[in-house]
Amino acid sequence: MRQQSTPPLLRLPPKIRERIYFFAGVIRECPVAIVPFDKYATHFCPWGNQLSTCAPWNFAKVQGPLSEWPPMLNACAQTQEKLENLNVLRTISTNAVWSLRHLLARLNSWPCIRGHSSPFSNPKACLICGSSARRADLEIPTYRRSQQIIEAWENVCGRLANSGIVSGQLHLEFVCDVEDLQTAQRVLKPLGCLPCLKQSSIRLGRKAERELSSFARITSEKLTRKKQNTEGFRFFDLPREIRHQILRHTNMGPSSDSLPDARTIRILKEKFDHRYPLASIHPLAKNAARVLPLELCLTSRQMYLDASEVFYSQNPFHFQGPFTKTLSVLDHMPVQLLKRLRRITFDLDSQKIFLWKHFHSPSQWRKLIRLLGKYCNPSNLLISITATDYRATAMRFGSEEDKEDIMRHIYNVYADVVRAVKKWLPGLQDFHLSFSIFLKLEAVLERFVMGPDRWFAWQSLSQTKKHTMANSRYARVPHRDPCLAHRRARVVGIPSLREKRRKKGTG
Repeated sequence: MRQQSTPPLLRLPPKIRERIYFFAGVIRECPVAIVPFDKYATHFCPWGNQLSTCAPWNFAKVQGPLSEWPPMLNACAQTQEKLENLNVLRTISTNAVWSLRHLLARLNSWPCIRGHSSPFSNPKACLICGSSARRADLEIPTYRRSQQIIEAWENVCGRLANSGIVSGQLHLEFVCDVEDLQTAQRVLKPLGCLPCLKQSSIRLGRKAERELSSFARITSEKLTRKKQNTEGFRFFDLPREIRHQILRHTNMGPSSDSLPDARTIRILKEKFDHRYPLASIHPLAKNAARVLPLELCLTSRQMYLDASEVFYSQNPFHFQGPFTKTLSVLDHMPVQLLKRLRRITFDLDSQKIFLWKHFHSPSQWRKLIRLLGKYCNPSNLLISITATDYRATAMRFGSEEDKEDIMRHIYNVYADVVRAVKKWLPGLQDFHLSFSIFLKLEAVLERFVMGPDRWFAWQSLSQTKKHTMANSRYARVPHRDPCLAHRRARVVGIPSLREKRRKKGTG
C-alpha cells in the first residue's frame, strides 16, 4: 500500500506557514461567522473588504491537514440572530471543531458580530454590518419560548465538549442579553461541561447590574481556573508592591486596556462619576463599564488601606463644577487619603471665567490650593488645569473694545489661577495648562511655576520670544503691572493700554 506523503507546504516552519496563510487571506482580523453556507451574506470587514466573505472556505476543500488551519488561526463567531445559526455548528466536521482556538458567541444580542461602533442613539444603522436598530434582538425572557434557544445552546456546548478540545486551548467570549439572574443561570449552566478554558470573557445584559456582573465574573473564574486541589495562601503574606499590583487589576486602578476616558475618576458636584459614556458595546472586558469593587474596602482594615492607597494614588481625578463643591469634597476627605493623591485636573468652564469676581471665585480657588498645599505632598503631585473653548463666547459681543476687554479679563483670570499655584504649591512634580486661546501663554506660565529648568515647554516658541521672555523684568509674569502690560500684550496678542491711547489720540 502506498504511503501518503506530507504536503510540501506543511514541511515549512510554522511561522512561515502562518505568513503564507496571512497573505492568502486565510488569517483574518475579524471573526469568521459560523452560519449556514447557503445563507451566508457578504460581511463587511472593518479592516478591509478583501474578499466577498471573510470565511476561507477554499482551504476547507483541500484534503489532508490543511483543512484544519482556518478554524485554528481565526476567531470564529457563533450568533443567534436566527435559531438555525446555533444548529449549524453540529454539522461542522469534528476536526474543525477540535482545532478551534477562539470562539465568540453572541446569544440574543446585537446582530453585529463584534458589536456596533456606537450605540443606536444617533446613527440609524450600524456602519459595519448595515443592520438597523430595529433588528436588535430583545432580551431573553423567562417564559417557555426561550427554552428552544437554551436547548440549542446546550447542544452547542455539548458538541464543543465532545470534540476533544483539551484543557487550556479555547478562548471563549460570550455575550447574552438577559432580563434577570434566573435566566442568566440557565444560559451559563451549559458552559460547565466545557474543559478548562484558556481565557474567558462573559457579558450579561445591556445595563450595568451588579448581580449580573458578579455572576458573570464568578462563572468566568470557574471556567478558567485550574481544576486541581492547591493549597491557598494568605493575600497579606505577599509583599506590599505585589498586593498593590494585584489590586490595580480589580478596577481599583486604571487599566491600560480601558478607554482613556474610563481611566479618569470624574468628580462632578461632590459625586463620583467614574462611569464615562462608552463609545462601543464590544463584548470584551476592556470595553465594559468600569465598576469599582468598593466591597474590598469592607473586608478588613488592612485591605481598606491597600485598596484606598491604590485607588487614590493610581487614578487621575478630574474635578468639575463650582469650586465650593470641590472644596467641600477635599475638605471632608481624610488627611491620609489627601496625601495619596497624585494627579488632579481642574476644569475652568465659561461660568467660572466670566463670573470670576461675582461668586468669590478667586478666594475659593486660593482656599482650594492652600488645602492641597497643606495636606498633599507637592513633590508627588501633578496639577492640570483645562480651560474650555471661550473663543465663540467672546466673539458674540459686538464692538471690538468689548472683545478686547473680554480677552484681557480671561488673561487676568489665568494669571490669578497660576499665581495661587505658584505661591501655595512650591516644588510641584509637574504642572500642565491647556488653553483654547493664548496658546503661547501655556509655556510661559508653566515655566513660571516650574522654574527656568522647564526648557521643554519652550520648544514651541521662537528664539526671539525665548530671548525676550528671559529678560529679568519680563520673567515676573503673570503680573498686573501697567508698565509691563504692553510687553505682555504684544506676545499674547492683546492690544496694550499704551496702544489703545495712541489709537484714540490721547497718548
